[in-house]
Amino acid sequence: MHWQVRLPGDPDRWIHASPVADDRSVYVGTQRGLSSHCLEDGHCEWQAPLEYDVFTWRCAAGPVLDGELVLFFQARRGIVAVSRETGELRWRRAYAEHAGVADKYPSPVVVDGLLVSGGDPGHLVVLDAATGDVVWHKAVLEADYATALAIRDTRIIAVSVNGLVQCFDLHSGRRQWQYALGQDLLDMIPRRRGLQSALAQPVFMGEAIIVSGIDGCLHVLDAAGECHGRAVLGSPISATPHVAGEHLYVATYDGRLS
Repeated sequence: MHWQVRLPGDPDRWIHASPVADDRSVYVGTQRGLSSHCLEDGHCEWQAPLEYDVFTWRCAAGPVLDGELVLFFQARRGIVAVSRETGELRWRRAYAEHAGVADKYPSPVVVDGLLVSGGDPGHLVVLDAATGDVVWHKAVLEADYATALAIRDTRIIAVSVNGLVQCFDLHSGRRQWQYALGQDLLDMIPRRRGLQSALAQPVFMGEAIIVSGIDGCLHVLDAAGECHGRAVLGSPISATPHVAGEHLYVATYDGRLS
C-alpha cells in the first residue's frame, strides 16, 4: 500500500461510487461532497462540500472528467460540475429531485463535450458538458430509469431496469433499436424482484457491442442491435468486463474470472 486517507466528513459518510483519476489526482465522493487527492501521497488538495445534504441516499454514480471539469450525478438533485483544479462550483442542473429512483442511476458518460445521464424518471438527458445547457431531455426509456450507459460514436447504448438494451441517437434522442435480455438469475436491483436487468456498462470490441446481464450471459450485438451470439457463464455479471486487445476479461458473481 502506498497511502491511505480518511475522506473529509469521516465517519459520517460512506462511498458507493468508483473514484476517477488523471495523471496527477484522484477524485472521490459525490453524495456528501467531492474531494481531490494527490496521487503521490494522498493528501487532500481540495474538497467541495455540497450544500444540499443528500448523503444518506446511496448512489453508485461516480464522477467523470471532461476538460477542466469534474462532473457527477448527485442523487435526488441533478448534475453538478466543479473545477478540476480548485473544486469550485461551475454549474448545476436539477433533475429527478424527488424521484426515489434517482439514487440507482448509473454514472454519466461524456463524449465530444456532451454529457449523457439519467434525467427525470423515464428520461435521458444530454447536456453541454462545459456549460450545463440542455441539448435534449426526453422520456425515451420504456422504464423508470437506466441501470447502465455507454456511448459509441453518435449512439447512446442504455440498459433500462426492465432489461431492454436500447440505442438512441446522441444528438436527437431518436431510438434506433432495442434488444431484450434474459431473466435474472438473482435479484440484484434494489426493491425490484423477478427482473431482466444489467448493472455492468456495455463494452465494445471492434464493431461488437457486448452487454453483460444478470441473466449470466454475455450478449454480443452488432450496430443494428442484432444478436450474433451469447456466452452463457451461468452466474450474474454485475461488474463491467475489461477489454484488452482481442481479449475480454469477465468476473462473475460466483467468484470466477474468465
